This record gives sequence, C-alpha cells and structure tokens, in this order.
Amino acid sequence: GTSSSFQKTKELLTDYFTPKSNVPYNRHMFHRAEQHEGETVGQFVTRLRQLASSCDYGNNVDEYIRDQVIDRCRSDSLRTKLLAAGKDLTLNRAIEIAQTRESSERQAKDMARGTANNTVYAAFNRSARIPFETHTRKPVNRHSNTQQRHDRCTRCGLQGHTSDECKCTRDKECHKCGVRGHFAVMCRSKPRQQSQRSSQTWQKKRAQPVNPIRYMAESAAHSDNPADYLSRHPATKVSQAQRMAEDFINHIADSSTPNAITLDEIKVHTRQDATLNKVIEVIRTGRWHDTANNESADIAAFRNVRDELTVGENGDFLLRDSRIVIPTALRSRVIQLAHEGHQGICKTKALIRSKVWFPGIDKETEAVVMGCIPCVANSNRRQMEPLNMTTLPRGPWINLSIDFCGPMPTGEYLLCVTDEYSRYPVVHVTRSTSAETVIPIMESIFAMFGYPETIKSDNGPPFQSNAWSQFLQSCGVRHRKITPLWPMANAQVENFNKPMMKAVRSAIIQHRNWRRELQQFLRNYRSTPHSSTLFTPHRLLFGREPRTKLPELPTLQSVHPEDEVVRRQDARAKARMKEYSDKRAHASHVNLQ
Repeated sequence: GTSSSFQKTKELLTDYFTPKSNVPYNRHMFHRAEQHEGETVGQFVTRLRQLASSCDYGNNVDEYIRDQVIDRCRSDSLRTKLLAAGKDLTLNRAIEIAQTRESSERQAKDMARGTANNTVYAAFNRSARIPFETHTRKPVNRHSNTQQRHDRCTRCGLQGHTSDECKCTRDKECHKCGVRGHFAVMCRSKPRQQSQRSSQTWQKKRAQPVNPIRYMAESAAHSDNPADYLSRHPATKVSQAQRMAEDFINHIADSSTPNAITLDEIKVHTRQDATLNKVIEVIRTGRWHDTANNESADIAAFRNVRDELTVGENGDFLLRDSRIVIPTALRSRVIQLAHEGHQGICKTKALIRSKVWFPGIDKETEAVVMGCIPCVANSNRRQMEPLNMTTLPRGPWINLSIDFCGPMPTGEYLLCVTDEYSRYPVVHVTRSTSAETVIPIMESIFAMFGYPETIKSDNGPPFQSNAWSQFLQSCGVRHRKITPLWPMANAQVENFNKPMMKAVRSAIIQHRNWRRELQQFLRNYRSTPHSSTLFTPHRLLFGREPRTKLPELPTLQSVHPEDEVVRRQDARAKARMKEYSDKRAHASHVNLQ
C-alpha cells in the first residue's frame, strides 16, 4: 500500500543521504586525540569514546581508549603511574587512578590557598633600610659610584666588561618586557622591587581564614616610619563567646597531632606502670612460676613471650627482642603516631609492630584505625543493601525479561528474552537495537507463545521510546523498568547472557559458524535441568521433556488429565471426516481375486 512504499522510500533516502563512515580516517583522528589543557581525564575518556564509536574496534574499545589515555595525557607523573600498573591495568582502574590524583591536586591547592589567606604582609620602600628606625645620612662618594656604574654591564649586570662587549645576552629574550639583548634583572621597564629585609609578617590563628591584605607604602626622603593601617585602624569588638570558641578550635588543632615520644618519657611512665614493674621484677628473679596461679591477662601475655623479654639499662624500661615495650599510659598515643598519614589497618599494624610492642597491640590498633573518622569518611568500601528477591510467578510465560547482548564480530546484536518461571530463553539475531526493529521480533515471539503480563527491561534507548510503549499498551502488557545502573535487578537474563556469549566466543575462536553454534547451545540449555528449579526449561513451559541426541530409554511421558478427552474427541472428528469424504467420492473397497 501507500504506507509501505512511503516507508521504503524513506529508508532508501535515509541510506543515501547518510554519510558513509571512513574507518581508517576515524582511527587516525582517534590516535591524534590528546588531552586538552584544563580537561579532566574523565572528560578526555568521554571524548575518546565518542571518537571510538565510529572506529569499529569491537569488544577491544576499552583497551584502545586506555592506551590512548596513557599515551596522550598531559601529566608525565600520571603516565608513569599508569605504566607502573602493568598488564593488569584496565580502563576503569586508569580512570580511578587519574581521578584520585586530580582530586589530591585540587585539595592541595585549596589547602595552599587557605594557608595563604591567614597571612598579612607589609612592604616598605628600598630607602627604609631598617623599619621603624631612623637612619642618618651618610656621605656619598660620587666618584666611586660612577666608576662602579661604568664597570657594571647594563645588559647582564656583571662586572668586568661593558655593554658593547657583552656576549652572554646575544639572542636572549628578556622575560619581563620581551625585548632581546638584556636580562630581566637589568630591564629598565621592570618596576621597583621591594626589599626583603623590609618585609614583615603578622600571623594570627583564626577559626576562619581571612582575605589577604597586601599594601605598599612609598616613603619620602628620610621617612622610615610608614603609616601602619592595620595597627591604627580600630578593631571590631569580639564577644567573649567568640574568643572562647576560637581558643577551643586552636587547642583542638594544636593537640590533634601527637608529639613524638622520647625514651626518657617511656622510662618515666614505665616506673609508674605497676604491671611493667612486676614483669621487670619477675624477669630479674626468674620466678615466673610464682605468677602461674594468680596472674592477670597482661601478665599472662608477658609470660607467653618471657624468653624474648629483657630489661633495659638501670631497669627502667623493658624490651622484647629489639622492640620497646610501651607502658599503658602511652599506648594510645603510640598508635596515633603510627596512624599519622591515615594508612590502612595492615600498614599501621606493620609499622607499629616493627618498632614497639605491648599486649593486645593488634586489637587496639585495629580499634583505633576503624574508629578514625577521616579514614571511614574516605573509605572506598561501599555498603551494599540486602538483596530483595523477587517471588516466582504463578505460572510460565507470565513475567518476561528482555535485554540486548553484543555487538557480535559481524556487528549484529542478540535480543534475549527469558521466562522468569521456566527460565526458557528465546534469542533472535538483529542488526539494530532500535524500537522499530525490536517490535516485529516481539510480535513473532508473542505469536508463538502468547502475550505475557509483564516485561522487565533496562533503561536502554529502544525500551524508552514511545513506539515501544505504545506497542506494549496495545498488547495489554505492562512494562517494568529496572533501577538505572543496577543490572542486578535484571539478573535472570544477565546470568543467561554469560554462558551464551561464552559459546559464541568459543565458536569464533574455532572458526565455526557462530549462528549455528548458538542454536545448538539453546537446544542443550532448554533441555538441561536448571539449578534453581531442578527441571528443564522446556518441561516447565511445554509440559514435556524434549528429545535430544543423547541415548535414553523410551519412557512414557506423563499423561495429562485431558489426554482421554482429547483422544475421544479426535477419534470422533476423524470418523465424521472419513464418512463425509467417502460419501462425496462414492468410495468403496475393490475386491481383486
């Protein structure tokens, strides 16, 4: 009809006007792509993926993008770190490493800006040799100054030659004005430099950083006392509560980093530790058997390693091999020192066990590290929610799951449909994932098996289109979309795709027809008892076991309750058909003697 001819004409025109893709040129442009200035690695990967979409790289597109990121990233340190990862480096791992590095650099810049905002500078003129002090005028030797000025080169600033004899500044460009022939230190267009000796810095710890204030006072002759604006400006009134809050914050900031522990401090606390004093006394006397009956948990821990314990000089500290035994009062502080830098549990325990020892060192270290708020806040572990399992439908072909798999080496896709009750799969090969291609395939499936009640799919483009929605609505089928970026919600068809793709890849490696191998895989899959139901998908859907190539004894299939009725009705229908046909044909038996 008219609609079919119009559609065919539209397809021909679309195919004619669509520009043909030049794969070699697209790959050339892909390999020329490099990271722009100010572009993050994530943005660079997105741009590479857009370029690779027309390069026909197949399933290896992630490897090509990973290699391009390593080769064309702007940071040499990032490139070195990615190369050090070796052959186990994947694209996702490379993106994670790059994002971690970019985040660290951004945080470091923010911290540097925060530190600079707490400093206020005051700069004075060169004539102010000593700030806030007067100086007397010294006699000037004009002849010596003139001679020194003539002996000094006006191009490079060195002595011993004139500007006409200067060779070091030839073809050299001034970094200040851009003119060739002199260095920036002798540039006459350079503004006057402030004296470093006349710079003073005031710092005040505040709870919040303030904006930087920089000012320069140009003094007149013999004036060495510039106006100090910050000192003479009337300060705003600060409430007592605000001062107390600032003092408290400064105290927390100063005490958050523990100080190093000296051996003298350990000796002092060892003398005050009753348990260590008792252990030292037992080691000196060798009477460990006296503590066997009534010993505490700490004494028992020391008793287990008694052969490794020694008493230090003057008996004021204890050693286990070459490691110092820490008194109880210093153990928490030692763990905090070992956890500086916020290493993980294993690294922190390895560091602290290499230097010191005390009973229960592993448990206490684990408790401190696991309770560290910054470590917990920046942990990579993701807390998973408990799975919410779906219930089994009340019968076969009621709830279906649908998904695409591919692309195949030939550029085609596999449309997979599975029944959630029987696990029976239906697979169709298609060259497009558009809704216009999917709808005719689903119509043929529905014509063979009937309409289901619900179809579950991901949020792919064909399943988001209006054509797909209208098609299901016309069939009376409810569409259920899973949570975005959560393929586990469609686990039934996702789990089926794994062995199916394995069979296809095996056929490709063996240079066999993967389409034919796919049909053999489906035949065996439908005839194999499923691990969840213990029945074959074919039996649960059709009520009988399929016949395979494997040898088996002939057995009677289970008789349906309707079998007797079916046989009786079939015999009656065939008898009526025979009577009608024989009557019209005047048929009779021929008796040949």
